[in-house]
Amino acid sequence: MVFRGKPSKACHRCRERRLKCDLVKPRCTQCLRAGRKCPGYRPQSNDRFLDQTAEVVFKARLAEDARTEQRQSDQAMTKELPRSLSLPIEARATSFFLSNFIQGSNFEYLPSLYAPYSVREEHLSASIEAVGLASLSNELRSLQASKQGRKRYIHAIQATNTALRSPVRATEDSTLLSVLLLSLYEAITCTTQLTLCLWESHIKGAMALIRLRGRQQMNTQLGLQLLSQTTFSVAISAHRNMAAVPTEITSLVTHALQYASENDPSWSLKLISFRAADLRAAIRSGSLSDPDVIIAAAMQLDHDFVLWSSTLPPSWQFKTVLAEHADGTLVYEGYYHLYSTHGIARSMNAWRMLRMQLKLTIREQILRQHTSPLRSQDYTTLMRHAESIITQLASEICATIPQYVELPARVPISVSKTQPPHSTISDIPLPKTESSTSGFTHAARSYGVIWPLMSVATCPVCHSSRRAWIINRLQYIGRQMNNPQALLAVKILERNWDVDIRMHLCHLL
Repeated sequence: MVFRGKPSKACHRCRERRLKCDLVKPRCTQCLRAGRKCPGYRPQSNDRFLDQTAEVVFKARLAEDARTEQRQSDQAMTKELPRSLSLPIEARATSFFLSNFIQGSNFEYLPSLYAPYSVREEHLSASIEAVGLASLSNELRSLQASKQGRKRYIHAIQATNTALRSPVRATEDSTLLSVLLLSLYEAITCTTQLTLCLWESHIKGAMALIRLRGRQQMNTQLGLQLLSQTTFSVAISAHRNMAAVPTEITSLVTHALQYASENDPSWSLKLISFRAADLRAAIRSGSLSDPDVIIAAAMQLDHDFVLWSSTLPPSWQFKTVLAEHADGTLVYEGYYHLYSTHGIARSMNAWRMLRMQLKLTIREQILRQHTSPLRSQDYTTLMRHAESIITQLASEICATIPQYVELPARVPISVSKTQPPHSTISDIPLPKTESSTSGFTHAARSYGVIWPLMSVATCPVCHSSRRAWIINRLQYIGRQMNNPQALLAVKILERNWDVDIRMHLCHLL
Protein backbone atom coordinates (compact mmCIF):
# COMPACT_ATOMS: atom_id res chain seq x y z
CA MET A 1 0.00 0.00 0.00
CA VAL A 2 1.30 3.42 -0.97
CA PHE A 3 0.32 6.68 0.70
CA ARG A 4 -0.69 9.07 -2.07
CA GLY A 5 -0.85 12.31 -0.06
CA LYS A 6 -3.87 14.53 0.35
CA PRO A 7 -6.33 13.84 -2.50
CA SER A 8 -7.98 16.60 -4.51
CA LYS A 9 -11.50 17.61 -3.48
CA ALA A 10 -12.45 18.61 -7.05
CA CYS A 11 -15.10 16.77 -9.03
CA HIS A 12 -14.05 14.03 -11.42
CA ARG A 13 -14.44 16.15 -14.59
CA CYS A 14 -12.36 19.07 -13.20
CA ARG A 15 -9.63 16.67 -12.05
CA GLU A 16 -9.53 14.98 -15.45
CA ARG A 17 -9.37 18.28 -17.38
CA ARG A 18 -7.10 19.94 -14.79
CA LEU A 19 -9.60 22.74 -14.13
CA LYS A 20 -9.97 24.72 -10.95
CA CYS A 21 -13.12 23.43 -9.28
CA ASP A 22 -15.08 25.77 -6.97
CA LEU A 23 -16.57 22.75 -5.08
CA VAL A 24 -20.14 24.13 -5.29
CA LYS A 25 -22.75 21.45 -4.53
CA PRO A 26 -24.53 19.65 -6.03
CA ARG A 27 -22.85 20.80 -9.30
CA CYS A 28 -19.67 22.82 -9.64
CA THR A 29 -19.69 26.05 -11.68
CA GLN A 30 -17.27 24.70 -14.30
CA CYS A 31 -19.60 21.83 -15.21
CA LEU A 32 -22.60 24.16 -15.13
CA ARG A 33 -21.00 26.58 -17.60
CA ALA A 34 -20.03 23.72 -19.90
CA GLY A 35 -23.57 22.39 -19.86
CA ARG A 36 -22.32 19.03 -18.57
CA LYS A 37 -23.61 16.86 -15.77
CA CYS A 38 -21.31 17.17 -12.81
CA PRO A 39 -20.14 13.67 -11.77
CA GLY A 40 -19.99 14.77 -8.13
CA TYR A 41 -17.27 14.52 -5.50
CA ARG A 42 -15.46 11.43 -4.24
CA PRO A 43 -14.97 10.53 -0.55
CA GLN A 44 -11.41 11.63 0.26
CA SER A 45 -10.67 8.67 2.51
CA ASN A 46 -11.00 6.21 -0.41
CA ASP A 47 -7.93 7.48 -2.26
CA ARG A 48 -5.45 8.18 0.47
CA PHE A 49 -3.98 4.68 0.04
CA LEU A 50 -3.77 2.62 -3.13
CA ASP A 51 -2.56 -0.91 -3.76
CA GLN A 52 0.31 -0.41 -6.25
CA THR A 53 2.10 -3.70 -5.62
CA ALA A 54 1.82 -4.85 -9.23
CA GLU A 55 3.12 -1.53 -10.55
CA VAL A 56 6.07 -1.51 -8.15
CA VAL A 57 6.99 -5.09 -9.08
CA PHE A 58 6.80 -4.20 -12.79
CA LYS A 59 9.11 -1.19 -12.35
CA ALA A 60 11.53 -3.26 -10.28
CA ARG A 61 11.71 -5.88 -13.03
CA LEU A 62 12.40 -3.18 -15.63
CA ALA A 63 15.19 -1.77 -13.50
CA GLU A 64 16.69 -5.23 -13.02
CA ASP A 65 16.53 -5.89 -16.79
CA ALA A 66 18.33 -2.61 -17.43
CA ARG A 67 21.02 -3.50 -14.88
CA THR A 68 21.42 -6.95 -16.45
CA GLU A 69 21.81 -5.43 -19.92
CA GLN A 70 24.41 -3.00 -18.61
CA ARG A 71 26.34 -5.80 -16.87
CA GLN A 72 26.38 -7.79 -20.11
CA SER A 73 27.62 -4.73 -21.99
CA ASP A 74 30.35 -4.14 -19.41
CA GLN A 75 31.33 -7.84 -19.50
CA ALA A 76 31.64 -7.65 -23.30
CA MET A 77 33.86 -4.62 -22.96
CA THR A 78 35.97 -6.40 -20.37
CA LYS A 79 36.38 -9.43 -22.62
CA GLU A 80 37.50 -7.32 -25.55
CA LEU A 81 40.03 -5.27 -23.62
CA PRO A 82 43.12 -6.71 -21.91
CA ARG A 83 42.36 -7.54 -18.30
CA SER A 84 45.71 -6.12 -17.26
CA LEU A 85 44.50 -2.64 -18.18
CA SER A 86 42.35 -1.67 -15.23
CA LEU A 87 41.81 1.81 -16.65
CA PRO A 88 38.81 4.15 -16.60
CA ILE A 89 36.48 3.82 -19.55
CA GLU A 90 37.65 7.19 -20.95
CA ALA A 91 41.25 5.97 -21.10
CA ARG A 92 40.24 2.68 -22.73
CA ALA A 93 38.10 4.52 -25.27
CA THR A 94 40.93 6.92 -26.13
CA SER A 95 43.30 3.99 -26.63
CA PHE A 96 40.74 2.27 -28.84
CA PHE A 97 40.23 5.38 -30.96
CA LEU A 98 43.93 6.10 -31.43
CA SER A 99 44.66 2.44 -32.24
CA ASN A 100 41.74 1.59 -34.49
CA PHE A 101 40.20 4.76 -35.95
CA ILE A 102 43.28 6.78 -36.84
CA GLN A 103 45.01 4.53 -39.36
CA GLY A 104 43.75 5.37 -42.84
CA SER A 105 41.71 8.38 -41.66
CA ASN A 106 42.12 12.14 -41.94
CA PHE A 107 43.42 12.18 -38.35
CA GLU A 108 46.58 10.13 -38.87
CA TYR A 109 48.67 12.94 -37.37
CA LEU A 110 46.74 12.86 -34.08
CA PRO A 111 48.84 10.37 -32.03
CA SER A 112 51.97 12.51 -32.33
CA LEU A 113 50.02 15.62 -31.32
CA TYR A 114 47.93 14.18 -28.51
CA ALA A 115 50.71 13.26 -26.07
CA PRO A 116 52.28 16.72 -25.58
CA TYR A 117 48.90 18.44 -25.40
CA SER A 118 47.01 15.88 -23.33
CA VAL A 119 47.93 17.33 -19.94
CA ARG A 120 47.43 21.04 -20.41
CA GLU A 121 44.82 21.22 -23.17
CA GLU A 122 41.57 20.12 -21.57
CA HIS A 123 39.43 20.89 -24.64
CA LEU A 124 41.56 18.60 -26.82
CA SER A 125 41.67 15.68 -24.40
CA ALA A 126 37.92 15.94 -23.76
CA SER A 127 37.21 15.99 -27.52
CA ILE A 128 39.35 12.90 -28.10
CA GLU A 129 37.67 11.08 -25.21
CA ALA A 130 34.21 11.98 -26.55
CA VAL A 131 35.03 10.64 -30.02
CA GLY A 132 36.72 7.57 -28.52
CA LEU A 133 33.69 6.76 -26.38
CA ALA A 134 31.35 7.22 -29.34
CA SER A 135 33.40 4.88 -31.53
CA LEU A 136 33.80 2.35 -28.72
CA SER A 137 30.05 2.35 -28.06
CA ASN A 138 29.47 1.41 -31.71
CA GLU A 139 32.09 -1.34 -31.57
CA LEU A 140 30.81 -2.92 -28.35
CA ARG A 141 27.21 -1.67 -28.49
CA SER A 142 27.81 -0.27 -25.02
CA LEU A 143 25.16 2.00 -23.54
CA GLN A 144 27.60 3.05 -20.82
CA ALA A 145 30.17 4.24 -23.38
CA SER A 146 27.50 6.09 -25.34
CA LYS A 147 26.19 7.97 -22.30
CA GLN A 148 29.67 8.80 -21.06
CA GLY A 149 30.63 9.94 -24.56
CA ARG A 150 27.75 12.42 -24.60
CA LYS A 151 28.85 13.82 -21.24
CA ARG A 152 32.43 14.24 -22.43
CA TYR A 153 31.16 15.82 -25.65
CA ILE A 154 29.26 18.47 -23.70
CA HIS A 155 32.30 19.11 -21.53
CA ALA A 156 34.50 19.36 -24.64
CA ILE A 157 32.20 21.99 -26.13
CA GLN A 158 32.37 24.03 -22.93
CA ALA A 159 36.17 23.75 -22.75
CA THR A 160 36.54 24.61 -26.44
CA ASN A 161 34.32 27.68 -26.06
CA THR A 162 36.54 28.80 -23.19
CA ALA A 163 39.60 28.47 -25.42
CA LEU A 164 37.88 30.37 -28.23
CA ARG A 165 37.33 33.37 -25.96
CA SER A 166 41.11 33.82 -25.74
CA PRO A 167 42.59 35.65 -28.76
CA VAL A 168 45.79 33.63 -28.37
CA ARG A 169 44.36 30.16 -27.76
CA ALA A 170 41.76 30.57 -30.51
CA THR A 171 44.48 30.39 -33.16
CA GLU A 172 46.32 27.42 -31.66
CA ASP A 173 46.41 24.09 -33.46
CA SER A 174 44.80 22.28 -30.53
CA THR A 175 41.71 24.51 -30.68
CA LEU A 176 41.09 23.92 -34.38
CA LEU A 177 41.71 20.21 -33.90
CA SER A 178 39.19 20.13 -31.05
CA VAL A 179 36.53 21.67 -33.31
CA LEU A 180 37.28 19.10 -36.03
CA LEU A 181 36.99 16.30 -33.49
CA LEU A 182 33.65 17.66 -32.30
CA SER A 183 32.41 17.54 -35.89
CA LEU A 184 33.72 13.96 -36.13
CA TYR A 185 31.72 13.05 -33.02
CA GLU A 186 28.58 14.25 -34.76
CA ALA A 187 29.53 12.23 -37.86
CA ILE A 188 29.93 9.03 -35.84
CA THR A 189 26.73 9.48 -33.82
CA CYS A 190 24.62 11.06 -36.56
CA THR A 191 21.01 9.83 -36.36
CA THR A 192 18.84 12.93 -36.64
CA GLN A 193 18.53 16.19 -38.55
CA LEU A 194 19.63 17.99 -35.38
CA THR A 195 22.94 16.12 -35.50
CA LEU A 196 23.47 17.35 -39.04
CA CYS A 197 22.86 20.94 -37.94
CA LEU A 198 25.39 20.53 -35.14
CA TRP A 199 27.94 19.17 -37.62
CA GLU A 200 27.33 22.20 -39.85
CA SER A 201 27.87 24.56 -36.92
CA HIS A 202 31.21 22.92 -36.10
CA ILE A 203 32.36 23.20 -39.73
CA LYS A 204 31.38 26.87 -39.80
CA GLY A 205 33.38 27.34 -36.61
CA ALA A 206 36.41 25.59 -38.11
CA MET A 207 36.10 27.72 -41.25
CA ALA A 208 36.10 30.88 -39.12
CA LEU A 209 39.23 29.65 -37.34
CA ILE A 210 41.27 29.01 -40.49
CA ARG A 211 40.32 32.51 -41.65
CA LEU A 212 41.54 33.86 -38.32
CA ARG A 213 44.76 31.84 -38.50
CA GLY A 214 45.48 33.21 -41.99
CA ARG A 215 48.57 32.31 -43.98
CA GLN A 216 50.69 31.86 -40.86
CA GLN A 217 49.13 28.41 -40.36
CA MET A 218 50.98 27.19 -43.45
CA ASN A 219 54.37 27.62 -41.81
CA THR A 220 54.18 24.21 -40.13
CA GLN A 221 53.36 20.75 -41.43
CA LEU A 222 50.64 20.33 -38.83
CA GLY A 223 49.10 23.66 -39.78
CA LEU A 224 48.93 22.51 -43.42
CA GLN A 225 47.33 19.21 -42.40
CA LEU A 226 44.68 20.96 -40.33
CA LEU A 227 43.99 23.43 -43.14
CA SER A 228 43.69 20.58 -45.66
CA GLN A 229 41.27 18.65 -43.46
CA THR A 230 39.15 21.71 -42.71
CA THR A 231 38.87 22.80 -46.35
CA PHE A 232 37.91 19.24 -47.29
CA SER A 233 34.99 19.46 -44.85
CA VAL A 234 34.11 22.89 -46.23
CA ALA A 235 33.95 21.42 -49.74
CA ILE A 236 31.65 18.61 -48.56
CA SER A 237 29.37 21.11 -46.83
CA ALA A 238 29.26 23.31 -49.95
CA HIS A 239 28.33 20.39 -52.22
CA ARG A 240 25.69 19.14 -49.78
CA ASN A 241 24.06 22.56 -49.52
CA MET A 242 24.66 23.44 -53.20
CA ALA A 243 26.40 26.59 -51.93
CA ALA A 244 29.39 28.50 -53.25
CA VAL A 245 32.71 28.21 -51.45
CA PRO A 246 33.77 31.53 -49.85
CA THR A 247 36.44 33.27 -51.92
CA GLU A 248 38.63 33.68 -48.82
CA ILE A 249 38.77 29.90 -48.42
CA THR A 250 39.66 29.48 -52.10
CA SER A 251 42.46 32.03 -51.69
CA LEU A 252 43.90 30.14 -48.70
CA VAL A 253 43.95 26.86 -50.62
CA THR A 254 45.51 28.55 -53.65
CA HIS A 255 48.27 29.99 -51.46
CA ALA A 256 48.78 26.61 -49.76
CA LEU A 257 49.79 25.10 -53.12
CA GLN A 258 53.14 26.83 -52.66
CA TYR A 259 53.78 24.84 -49.49
CA ALA A 260 52.27 21.51 -50.53
CA SER A 261 54.41 18.58 -51.55
CA GLU A 262 54.62 17.70 -55.23
CA ASN A 263 53.48 14.22 -54.28
CA ASP A 264 50.26 15.54 -52.73
CA PRO A 265 47.83 16.54 -55.51
CA SER A 266 44.90 16.77 -53.07
CA TRP A 267 45.25 20.58 -52.86
CA SER A 268 44.70 21.08 -56.59
CA LEU A 269 41.80 18.61 -56.43
CA LYS A 270 40.17 20.81 -53.78
CA LEU A 271 40.34 23.86 -56.06
CA ILE A 272 38.54 22.02 -58.88
CA SER A 273 35.97 20.69 -56.40
CA PHE A 274 35.37 24.26 -55.21
CA ARG A 275 34.58 25.27 -58.80
CA ALA A 276 32.21 22.32 -59.12
CA ALA A 277 30.42 23.44 -55.94
CA ASP A 278 30.19 26.99 -57.32
CA LEU A 279 28.58 25.60 -60.51
CA ARG A 280 25.94 23.73 -58.52
CA ALA A 281 25.28 26.85 -56.44
CA ALA A 282 24.81 28.95 -59.58
CA ILE A 283 22.35 26.40 -61.00
CA ARG A 284 20.40 26.28 -57.76
CA SER A 285 20.20 30.08 -57.41
CA GLY A 286 19.09 30.49 -61.02
CA SER A 287 21.99 32.75 -61.93
CA LEU A 288 22.93 30.05 -64.43
CA SER A 289 19.91 28.65 -66.26
CA ASP A 290 20.79 28.23 -69.94
CA PRO A 291 21.21 24.46 -70.56
CA ASP A 292 23.90 24.97 -73.21
CA VAL A 293 25.95 27.16 -70.87
CA ILE A 294 25.54 24.70 -67.99
CA ILE A 295 26.56 21.74 -70.17
CA ALA A 296 29.61 23.62 -71.47
CA ALA A 297 30.68 24.57 -67.93
CA ALA A 298 30.22 21.00 -66.68
CA MET A 299 32.20 19.60 -69.59
CA GLN A 300 35.06 22.03 -68.94
CA LEU A 301 35.16 21.06 -65.27
CA ASP A 302 35.12 17.37 -66.17
CA HIS A 303 37.99 17.98 -68.59
CA ASP A 304 39.96 19.61 -65.76
CA PHE A 305 39.27 16.62 -63.50
CA VAL A 306 40.56 14.25 -66.18
CA LEU A 307 43.62 16.43 -66.69
CA TRP A 308 44.25 16.37 -62.94
CA SER A 309 44.18 12.56 -62.89
CA SER A 310 46.66 12.36 -65.77
CA THR A 311 49.35 14.10 -63.71
CA LEU A 312 49.11 11.97 -60.57
CA PRO A 313 52.40 10.78 -59.05
CA PRO A 314 53.18 7.04 -59.07
CA SER A 315 52.26 6.73 -55.39
CA TRP A 316 48.67 7.65 -56.27
CA GLN A 317 48.29 5.04 -59.01
CA PHE A 318 46.31 1.92 -58.19
CA LYS A 319 47.15 -1.67 -59.04
CA THR A 320 44.52 -4.09 -60.27
CA VAL A 321 44.25 -7.54 -58.74
CA LEU A 322 42.24 -10.11 -60.68
CA ALA A 323 40.10 -12.45 -58.62
CA GLU A 324 38.04 -13.99 -61.40
CA HIS A 325 36.94 -17.00 -59.35
CA ALA A 326 36.18 -15.11 -56.17
CA ASP A 327 32.77 -15.08 -54.56
CA GLY A 328 30.68 -12.44 -56.35
CA THR A 329 29.56 -11.02 -53.02
CA LEU A 330 33.19 -10.16 -52.20
CA VAL A 331 34.49 -8.85 -55.53
CA TYR A 332 32.33 -7.16 -58.15
CA GLU A 333 33.18 -7.88 -61.79
CA GLY A 334 36.10 -10.15 -60.87
CA TYR A 335 38.78 -7.59 -59.96
CA TYR A 336 39.58 -4.95 -57.40
CA HIS A 337 42.04 -2.07 -56.93
CA LEU A 338 44.80 -1.59 -54.41
CA TYR A 339 46.12 1.83 -53.36
CA SER A 340 49.20 2.56 -51.30
CA THR A 341 47.06 4.18 -48.56
CA HIS A 342 43.39 4.38 -47.66
CA GLY A 343 43.66 8.16 -47.75
CA ILE A 344 44.58 8.08 -51.44
CA ALA A 345 41.72 5.65 -52.14
CA ARG A 346 39.35 8.03 -50.35
CA SER A 347 40.57 11.02 -52.41
CA MET A 348 40.21 9.09 -55.66
CA ASN A 349 36.67 8.09 -54.78
CA ALA A 350 35.91 11.75 -54.07
CA TRP A 351 37.27 12.56 -57.54
CA ARG A 352 35.01 9.87 -59.05
CA MET A 353 31.93 11.13 -57.22
CA LEU A 354 32.58 14.68 -58.39
CA ARG A 355 32.91 13.51 -61.99
CA MET A 356 29.73 11.44 -61.65
CA GLN A 357 27.89 14.52 -60.38
CA LEU A 358 29.07 16.55 -63.39
CA LYS A 359 28.02 13.82 -65.82
CA LEU A 360 24.63 13.59 -64.13
CA THR A 361 24.28 17.37 -64.45
CA ILE A 362 24.97 17.09 -68.18
CA ARG A 363 22.47 14.25 -68.48
CA GLU A 364 19.81 16.20 -66.58
CA GLN A 365 20.25 19.29 -68.74
CA ILE A 366 20.02 17.21 -71.94
CA LEU A 367 16.81 15.57 -70.78
CA ARG A 368 15.34 19.03 -70.13
CA GLN A 369 16.28 20.27 -73.60
CA HIS A 370 13.75 20.73 -76.40
CA THR A 371 15.84 21.35 -79.48
CA SER A 372 15.81 20.70 -83.20
CA PRO A 373 16.27 17.11 -84.47
CA LEU A 374 19.87 17.89 -85.47
CA ARG A 375 20.78 19.17 -82.02
CA SER A 376 18.88 16.29 -80.41
CA GLN A 377 21.12 13.83 -82.23
CA ASP A 378 24.22 15.60 -80.92
CA TYR A 379 22.82 15.61 -77.40
CA THR A 380 21.92 11.92 -77.60
CA THR A 381 25.55 11.06 -78.37
CA LEU A 382 26.71 13.29 -75.55
CA MET A 383 24.30 11.71 -73.06
CA ARG A 384 25.34 8.18 -74.03
CA HIS A 385 28.95 9.13 -73.47
CA ALA A 386 28.08 10.66 -70.08
CA GLU A 387 26.24 7.50 -69.01
CA SER A 388 29.17 5.35 -70.18
CA ILE A 389 31.59 7.39 -68.04
CA ILE A 390 29.23 7.16 -65.05
CA THR A 391 29.16 3.36 -65.38
CA GLN A 392 32.95 3.21 -65.59
CA LEU A 393 33.36 5.43 -62.51
CA ALA A 394 30.82 3.32 -60.63
CA SER A 395 32.84 0.19 -61.41
CA GLU A 396 36.02 1.83 -60.17
CA ILE A 397 34.33 2.83 -56.90
CA CYS A 398 33.13 -0.75 -56.37
CA ALA A 399 36.68 -1.94 -57.09
CA THR A 400 38.01 0.02 -54.09
CA ILE A 401 35.70 -1.66 -51.56
CA PRO A 402 37.67 -4.91 -50.96
CA GLN A 403 40.66 -2.91 -49.75
CA TYR A 404 38.44 -1.26 -47.13
CA VAL A 405 36.61 -4.34 -45.87
CA GLU A 406 39.61 -6.67 -46.14
CA LEU A 407 38.97 -9.82 -48.13
CA PRO A 408 39.67 -13.19 -46.54
CA ALA A 409 42.85 -14.85 -47.75
CA ARG A 410 41.00 -17.84 -49.19
CA VAL A 411 39.82 -15.86 -52.25
CA PRO A 412 41.72 -17.21 -55.29
CA ILE A 413 43.76 -14.97 -57.57
CA SER A 414 44.56 -15.33 -61.24
CA VAL A 415 46.45 -12.93 -63.46
CA SER A 416 45.07 -12.20 -66.90
CA LYS A 417 46.19 -10.09 -69.82
CA THR A 418 42.76 -8.50 -69.93
CA GLN A 419 43.00 -5.15 -68.17
CA PRO A 420 40.29 -2.72 -67.09
CA PRO A 421 40.89 0.78 -68.47
CA HIS A 422 43.67 2.91 -66.94
CA SER A 423 45.01 0.27 -64.57
CA THR A 424 47.88 -2.18 -64.22
CA ILE A 425 47.87 -5.87 -63.48
CA SER A 426 49.65 -7.03 -60.37
CA ASP A 427 50.02 -10.32 -58.56
CA ILE A 428 49.97 -8.56 -55.18
CA PRO A 429 48.33 -10.91 -52.65
CA LEU A 430 44.89 -10.14 -51.38
CA PRO A 431 44.75 -8.24 -48.10
CA LYS A 432 44.15 -10.66 -45.28
CA THR A 433 41.55 -10.07 -42.62
CA GLU A 434 43.52 -7.86 -40.28
CA SER A 435 42.85 -6.93 -36.70
CA SER A 436 44.62 -4.61 -34.37
CA THR A 437 46.50 -5.86 -31.37
CA SER A 438 43.43 -5.27 -29.24
CA GLY A 439 41.27 -7.51 -31.38
CA PHE A 440 39.12 -4.75 -32.88
CA THR A 441 38.45 -4.08 -36.56
CA HIS A 442 39.79 -0.94 -38.24
CA ALA A 443 36.38 0.70 -38.14
CA ALA A 444 37.44 4.00 -39.71
CA ARG A 445 38.03 2.29 -43.04
CA SER A 446 34.41 1.20 -43.31
CA TYR A 447 33.07 4.74 -42.83
CA GLY A 448 34.99 5.97 -45.86
CA VAL A 449 33.08 3.81 -48.33
CA ILE A 450 29.46 4.49 -47.36
CA TRP A 451 29.02 7.73 -49.27
CA PRO A 452 30.73 6.45 -52.45
CA LEU A 453 28.57 3.32 -52.38
CA MET A 454 25.43 5.36 -51.82
CA SER A 455 26.37 7.65 -54.72
CA VAL A 456 26.61 4.63 -57.03
CA ALA A 457 23.52 2.82 -55.75
CA THR A 458 21.26 5.88 -56.09
CA CYS A 459 22.58 6.84 -59.52
CA PRO A 460 19.76 6.69 -62.13
CA VAL A 461 21.91 4.59 -64.47
CA CYS A 462 22.97 2.07 -61.80
CA HIS A 463 22.19 -1.54 -62.80
CA SER A 464 20.03 -3.54 -60.39
CA SER A 465 22.74 -6.21 -59.95
CA ARG A 466 25.26 -3.57 -58.89
CA ARG A 467 22.74 -2.05 -56.49
CA ALA A 468 22.11 -5.49 -54.94
CA TRP A 469 25.86 -6.05 -54.53
CA ILE A 470 26.23 -2.66 -52.80
CA ILE A 471 23.41 -3.45 -50.37
CA ASN A 472 25.13 -6.75 -49.54
CA ARG A 473 28.44 -5.00 -48.85
CA LEU A 474 26.77 -2.35 -46.70
CA GLN A 475 25.06 -5.09 -44.68
CA TYR A 476 28.44 -6.72 -44.11
CA ILE A 477 30.01 -3.42 -43.05
CA GLY A 478 27.12 -2.68 -40.72
CA ARG A 479 26.99 -6.08 -39.02
CA GLN A 480 30.56 -7.36 -39.14
CA MET A 481 32.35 -4.02 -38.71
CA ASN A 482 29.79 -2.57 -36.26
CA ASN A 483 28.97 0.44 -38.40
CA PRO A 484 25.45 1.78 -37.71
CA GLN A 485 25.66 4.28 -40.60
CA ALA A 486 26.02 1.39 -43.05
CA LEU A 487 22.82 -0.22 -41.71
CA LEU A 488 21.05 3.13 -42.08
CA ALA A 489 22.22 3.24 -45.71
CA VAL A 490 20.82 -0.25 -46.28
CA LYS A 491 17.45 0.81 -44.91
CA ILE A 492 17.42 3.86 -47.21
CA LEU A 493 18.21 1.78 -50.28
CA GLU A 494 15.85 -1.10 -49.52
CA ARG A 495 12.92 1.22 -48.84
CA ASN A 496 13.75 3.51 -51.78
CA TRP A 497 13.92 6.61 -49.60
CA ASP A 498 15.52 9.77 -50.88
CA VAL A 499 19.27 9.77 -50.34
CA ASP A 500 19.87 10.70 -46.74
CA ILE A 501 21.87 13.90 -46.59
CA ARG A 502 23.75 12.56 -43.58
CA MET A 503 25.61 10.00 -45.66
CA HIS A 504 28.24 12.55 -46.68
CA LEU A 505 29.39 12.73 -43.07
CA CYS A 506 30.73 9.20 -43.35
CA HIS A 507 33.37 10.40 -45.82
CA LEU A 508 34.96 12.66 -43.21
CA LEU A 509 36.95 9.92 -41.56
